[in-house]
Amino acid sequence: MSSASRLQEKVFGVLSLAVALAAFHGLFWCVFLYPGLLGQWLAGVKGRKRVVWAAGWGVAFSLLFYHWVGGYGLLPWVALALVRGLPWALYPTPELVWRWWRQRQGKSEPGSEVVRVLAGSLGLGLVSQTLLLGITGVDWETPAALLTPWPSLLLPLPWLGLAMMAVLIGLVSHLLVSKRLRPIFLGLALLGLWIGAAHALWRVDSEGPGLPVALVQTGFSQDEKWDSSKREQGVEQLLQATSEAAQDGAELVIWPETAWPYRGMRRRVTNTRKIGKAARTYQIDILASSIEEVPDERDPDWVNSVSLVLSSGRFTEHYEKRRLAPFAEYMPLPRGWQPRLRAVSPFSSISRFVPGSTDVVLTTSSGHKFAVMICYESMTPRMAGHLASQVDFLVVVTNDAPFRHSQPNEAHFRSAILRAVETGKPVLQAANTGVSGAIASNGRVLLRTPVGFSGPNVQHVRP
Repeated sequence: MSSASRLQEKVFGVLSLAVALAAFHGLFWCVFLYPGLLGQWLAGVKGRKRVVWAAGWGVAFSLLFYHWVGGYGLLPWVALALVRGLPWALYPTPELVWRWWRQRQGKSEPGSEVVRVLAGSLGLGLVSQTLLLGITGVDWETPAALLTPWPSLLLPLPWLGLAMMAVLIGLVSHLLVSKRLRPIFLGLALLGLWIGAAHALWRVDSEGPGLPVALVQTGFSQDEKWDSSKREQGVEQLLQATSEAAQDGAELVIWPETAWPYRGMRRRVTNTRKIGKAARTYQIDILASSIEEVPDERDPDWVNSVSLVLSSGRFTEHYEKRRLAPFAEYMPLPRGWQPRLRAVSPFSSISRFVPGSTDVVLTTSSGHKFAVMICYESMTPRMAGHLASQVDFLVVVTNDAPFRHSQPNEAHFRSAILRAVETGKPVLQAANTGVSGAIASNGRVLLRTPVGFSGPNVQHVRP
């Protein structure tokens, strides 16, 4: 390869990284460019070196994408970048496998444009599927997440899933970034067909939750949230927001994650009486959220929980968070190691939560059924998918105060849009800070707070 060709390939590598970051930071249309640019760069790398370079590209992307994690320490940032970046080593494997199989048959290596396009598209889908697996699996970096500003383009998502959507996006991208005119025209035609079909079939008149709902945003910082001197102020603010929602006609009021400032809400009679009285007085249902204790004589654990309080004042079903955030809500390490690790930073700040054991469908006083995803649970499709047929809408309650940057707040709301399209159910998200909003069953955003908004506030969703 000549020096000019090598320089050109390096430009493709740097450009693909820059365009990918631009795509995930607001220039969403770049999703149709960065996979193809990455493929053009790796096409100039010989043999198995592609795996190494693709993994390096992924780690560099993850370090920059998750730059805000650096605020929690160098170790969490690097560890997350490796976990989320190394799967990109899978990107060139379909083409390498194809070449190996051809060589085993004694045939010459394929070098056609068709093979490169199809292999790159499958590689992008393979990476996306891997990013959804395991304890750290989330949808934030999957290409389909970048289509949420244009929810009509997500029309195939319920049938294809996130990984196959990545294959479709990769196919368009690799065609558009080809060095030949014919594939470029084919890519433009495919993209035009996709947009046209989506526009024709998209249901503009999709519905919301079917009853008046209020989303409460408290706006407490993480320090204020558990400041013992401000607990009564927090209770007063919650009840005041609930009163405001009732006066505006809400039938269901949703509090954000762990909004009640006292641990063990359900075990304190003074707490349950106060919340029950508010529900009974205002004749509304309240989805209250709290941290509940799991009794242990020596060292108690906790569960992240929501409880439905009916307009009669009675506490009914409660749901305990099943999918915990690793290294934030628990340590995915043997329990025997944990006492020593918790004695040193950064492990000393990791909470001691345990997961709930069952899914729960909650029923309002008016008979509407819904399921709850707590924070991290809304970032993967599996949590909501199997309950969708049993409910009228889905609810996400989240804190998001630990996020010190707007990017994860926005990405979290994009996950809620994906869940709405996948399940065909409206999704309501109530956040302590960050983005609260309502999403129709076709992914259309009905209302939302700005990404930098920190509350307090009450958002109202009409049926």
